[in-house]
Amino acid sequence: MPIGTTHYRLVYGKDCHLPVEIAQRSYWATKHVNMNYDDAGKARKLALCEIEELRDEAYDCASGYKSKMKKVHDTNIRLKNIEVGQKFWLYNTRMKLFPIKLKSKWTGPYLVVGVGNHGQFEIEDLMTI
Repeated sequence: MPIGTTHYRLVYGKDCHLPVEIAQRSYWATKHVNMNYDDAGKARKLALCEIEELRDEAYDCASGYKSKMKKVHDTNIRLKNIEVGQKFWLYNTRMKLFPIKLKSKWTGPYLVVGVGNHGQFEIEDLMTI
């Protein structure tokens, strides 16, 4: 998994046990119920700190995984120089999911009217002109 641990362990701080394993350990649990409350409080604080460490570790693993995936994704991006006055056809990606026979996946032609600073551009349909 990208986070390096199970979801159950992140929430509860321990691995998941089947009911059969729990039934065998019931004697051990009833034996330790009557322990000292101060020791139990310290143990609970320690367990909470361990859960926080597990969550921090999972967060680090997830952020590392995301950065690696972003790097892989960014290597596949090809920059396109779009200029005012350029004509192009637009590919409809929904046609992959819901194909219709004999219908073109391309629409257009379009004309670039304006280009912004961050890669956005304004288009105008040449069929309506």
